[in-house]
Amino acid sequence: MTASTSDISSGEAVELSAEQKTHFEQMAEVKANDFGKYLNIISDKKEDEEDKLYAIEGAMKLFIDDSVKIEVSSMNREQKRQFLVPEYLNRLRMLPYDDVKLTWMNAQLVSRLRPGQDGKWYGVIAARQLFRGYIDNKIVYQDVTDKNMEVVLMRYEVFDEGVKKQKWDVFLSDIGVQQTREK
Repeated sequence: MTASTSDISSGEAVELSAEQKTHFEQMAEVKANDFGKYLNIISDKKEDEEDKLYAIEGAMKLFIDDSVKIEVSSMNREQKRQFLVPEYLNRLRMLPYDDVKLTWMNAQLVSRLRPGQDGKWYGVIAARQLFRGYIDNKIVYQDVTDKNMEVVLMRYEVFDEGVKKQKWDVFLSDIGVQQTREK
């Protein structure tokens, strides 16, 4: 898929066809669901540590950069907290439970892609996360959190056989908590 071209650094608006928008919106949903799969591996106490580190590496590639913030919440405290994505993923890997079940559900686009002033396109995906922490095979903490994540469609340049080409890809960006409640 190619969109009309313009200078990437100019921030000039680029028009996408309806077909292209649909394609990239579907890509965004797939990447959000992939993120959920990585979260499940990273948080699973039965997973091999090396597999968890590969999952962290894979999850990081889904994000626009490592300065993205992920907001977390808990039924045990009123305030929400934010972590940079690498810190969030490592904290998830080391949660103080004997077992963790993290399920990412219903990731879907709730805000269609729209052009930004910077030449990128932005949208929002909503997802629901079910979290259960176990100690001695008993659930000691569980919640359901509704989250919104920004997705960014951007162009970048690659060299293919010595020829500079523009490509498009969808990346995840900041993730915020909308609501956390008891399961």
